Amino acid sequence: MNFELAEKKDVFINAVSNFFNYWKRYALIIIASSCISLYGISLILNSNEKGSGLTVITISVAILGWLISLRNADENIRRIKRIEYLSTAYEGIALYLRRDSNAFDYNVYIDGLERSFTIIQLYGTRKEIKLVCSIIEQYNVSNDNVVQCDTLLNVLRDGLRKELLLPKALRYVRTMRLDRFEDKENRENNEKISFSLIQ
Repeated sequence: MNFELAEKKDVFINAVSNFFNYWKRYALIIIASSCISLYGISLILNSNEKGSGLTVITISVAILGWLISLRNADENIRRIKRIEYLSTAYEGIALYLRRDSNAFDYNVYIDGLERSFTIIQLYGTRKEIKLVCSIIEQYNVSNDNVVQCDTLLNVLRDGLRKELLLPKALRYVRTMRLDRFEDKENRENNEKISFSLIQ
């Protein structure tokens, strides 16, 4: 219970810190814009200078609008980068799942999995990072060298679909794996190619 409370406190402190770190870049503009608006209101209240007051308020509103659009642009850039990198991580994990360790290209998939874990620890949510850490811990204590990534893959997929404003998909990821054959005869014979559905 104490751990959960400490974690919630940590999340709150991080959120407040991020808010102030983000807005301190624009603090002077916000303060200046607010002062200009107050000055414009005072001019309007003074019946002799209504036109000047409206002009001042228009300028301050334009500054605030520019500030909001700048903030939205920053958020969009971050969102696009996050989607791009987490999509790469998702693909790396999905390609690794249930891959035969005797396959000639197995090392490529291992590299992809390692890269995916690194990306998630950099760009992922707290839940995704926790899952990666627990997978790594389980792998380190197990003797069979098996990495169970199904839960992580589902969480990643749900998060990406939410970011892309897509409806929630089926609960489980299904992936088709085709057997690879080295010789041309087996490759051309459809009867000898099998596939498995991964849940």
